[in-house]
Amino acid sequence: MKTKTTFIGAAIEVLRKASGPLTTEQVTEEALSSKLIKTKGKTPVASMSSVLYRWSQRQDSPIDRVYTEGSIRAKRDSVRWKLSPRGRSIGR
Repeated sequence: MKTKTTFIGAAIEVLRKASGPLTTEQVTEEALSSKLIKTKGKTPVASMSSVLYRWSQRQDSPIDRVYTEGSIRAKRDSVRWKLSPRGRSIGR
């Protein structure tokens, strides 16, 4: 049985196994289906999105945000997440 972890811990594990950048929906779906996280909330994708965005703003972040720039912010549906070089070394 796998131990439940935090959203950021689950995201790091999912992204470590991914072959390329993933959308928030893909990260959340994989984390839930792999039983890395369990939530009673109605909006797990929104929760994961918030966690990923907040962590990507940190200088020592294990997560990088990849996106296409729009006039003010990222273009709709262009945001993807990947591990930063720091993220690849966590837990190894």
